[in-house]
Amino acid sequence: MDDGRCPDGVWAEAASKTLRKGSADVLAAIESKDLSAAKLSFASMTKACAACHNAHKEKK
Repeated sequence: MDDGRCPDGVWAEAASKTLRKGSADVLAAIESKDLSAAKLSFASMTKACAACHNAHKEKK
């Protein structure tokens, strides 16, 4: 985002906040060997990806 490539708020929210937090949460869950928490955190990450991809998907 610092290099000006951030297209909009959807991308900023997904990439900057949700994806970063989700990946940090996944790593913390892995370190604590908490499979359930890791699955929940990973689901949060994939929702962030989906939200951004859905918002920026090319219309054909």
